[in-house]
Amino acid sequence: MNESTRSRLVAVAIAVLLAAVALGVGNGLVIAAVVALRFAGVSITPSLAVVLSTVLLQGVTFGGLAALYIKWRGRPASYGGFEWPSLKEVAIAVGGYVGMFVLLIALSLAVQSTGAPTSDNSVTELATGDPTVLLVLLPLSFLLIGPGEELLFRGIIQSELRDVFPAWAAIPVACLVFAAAHATSLVGSIAGTVVSIGLLFCISLVFGVIYEYTRNLTVTAFIHGAYDATLFLALYAVMAMPDVATSGASALGFGF
Repeated sequence: MNESTRSRLVAVAIAVLLAAVALGVGNGLVIAAVVALRFAGVSITPSLAVVLSTVLLQGVTFGGLAALYIKWRGRPASYGGFEWPSLKEVAIAVGGYVGMFVLLIALSLAVQSTGAPTSDNSVTELATGDPTVLLVLLPLSFLLIGPGEELLFRGIIQSELRDVFPAWAAIPVACLVFAAAHATSLVGSIAGTVVSIGLLFCISLVFGVIYEYTRNLTVTAFIHGAYDATLFLALYAVMAMPDVATSGASALGFGF
C-alpha cells in the first residue's frame, strides 16, 4: 500500500470516527441531562427535549469536538471558516436555498413514482403529540443546527478529506458520512432508512459543492438553517391544518 492510499484511508477513518464520537458523546450528554432533570423533578416536555438535544448535540458536542480537533491537529483557529459573506456569497446562499427545494421536489417525485419506502424523522413523531415543537426548532435551525452540523461535517470532515482527495471525491465521502449520521434520527424500516439516507446524501451534495466553492461556512450554515427551518414550518402547517394533504409529508425528513 503506497503512502497516498494509506493517507486517504486514514482520512476516511478519521471522518467516520469523528461523526461516531460526536453522535455518541452528544447523545450521551442528552441522556444524562434528561436523567438529571427527571431526578430533580423537572418534567421533560417535547419542547424541552428538542432544546436539550439541539444545544447538547449540535451546539456543545459538535462545536466542542471541532474545536478540540482543530487544536489537536495544530490548525489555525479560523480553520474551516466562518466569515462575513460577500455580496456574491449572499447571492450564492439565496440561490443554494432555492436550488435545494428544486432538488427536493425532484427527489420527492422520483420517490413517489417508484413507490420506494422512506423513513420518518424522529422529530416528526415528537411533533405529532405537540406541533409547537416545530416552532421551537425554527430559531434553533439558524443558531445551532445549521452552524453546528456545517462546522463538523463541512468545516472539519470535508476540509480534512480535501487535503488528501480531489474535490470530486472528498465532497461525496463527506456527504455520505453526513447522511449516514442521520440514521439515528430516522424511524422506519431498514429499506426506508436506506432510501432516506440516499435522499439526504443527494441533498447534502449542495452543501458540499457550495462550501468547496466559497470556503465560507457562513454561507452553507445559512442555507442549511434556512432549509431545515422551512421544512419545520411546512410540517407545522401540515399538522396544524388537518385538511392539508399529508401524502408528501415524509419528504420533510430529508433535511432534518
